Amino acid sequence: MQLRRVKLCCSSRPTSRCKFVAASSIGITQTVSFESVDRSEDLRSYISAEVENWKLIRPISSRLEQLVKQQLLVGSQGMFLWLSLQIEAICPKYTQELRSESGILDIINNLPRNLPQAFDQAILRISDLKYGSRIFQLVASADPCLSLDELRVALNVQPGSLMWSSSTLHPSGLTLASIYGGSLLEVDEEDSCIRFIHHSVLLHLIQAPALPAASPYHFRLHQAEFELGAICVTYLNYGVFENSLSSSPPKDVAWNFSLLSAQCHFN
Repeated sequence: MQLRRVKLCCSSRPTSRCKFVAASSIGITQTVSFESVDRSEDLRSYISAEVENWKLIRPISSRLEQLVKQQLLVGSQGMFLWLSLQIEAICPKYTQELRSESGILDIINNLPRNLPQAFDQAILRISDLKYGSRIFQLVASADPCLSLDELRVALNVQPGSLMWSSSTLHPSGLTLASIYGGSLLEVDEEDSCIRFIHHSVLLHLIQAPALPAASPYHFRLHQAEFELGAICVTYLNYGVFENSLSSSPPKDVAWNFSLLSAQCHFN
């Protein structure tokens, strides 16, 4: 047998378990760290570009503009994800509605200290509590990822119900993600499927909250899988499939059945 030398590259945060496992299992001979890389110019450019976009929507005072730039740069601690969540809080990309100057000041004066707090703050800004954590549970447990149409149909199914109600079906999956996603969901431009903005969002949601008020939105992964499984079973048992004269379901309930291929584990 011919032996081959394999070079393995592992990328992780310095404090992550991934680095510990790699170091203890295979040994690490060389390490390249980007912790000391100064990202302040990139962050400053990002903030300035977003502020200029805001000014196209509505003029803001120069004093507020400078305060926003200064506070966001300092608070980000080099984290683009943290920064993007604050930018989104001030002017959501799906609505392009810039908050009032007092609203912007309120956000700037109450910036989260870290990423977990930023996630929970984003959740707590959800004004409509209709779906609660259900939308996050569905995105977390569906494999493959849900399309926007699949998401709105799945959210319209009440596990255990006997009748489908088209009158309660939300007209837009994109609006669902915008209103009920707390800036933590995004739609992929290539396949129009909905995903978390970053894998760390899911890791955060299945752990204890950083802010106690956000606890209703946190869940166990097996709980999310059970919820999706219950939705699948309920959907397949709707009488509308039995009574239809057509070989395909009515238009208002017809959708891509990739949802039903999700891994549903009843723990």
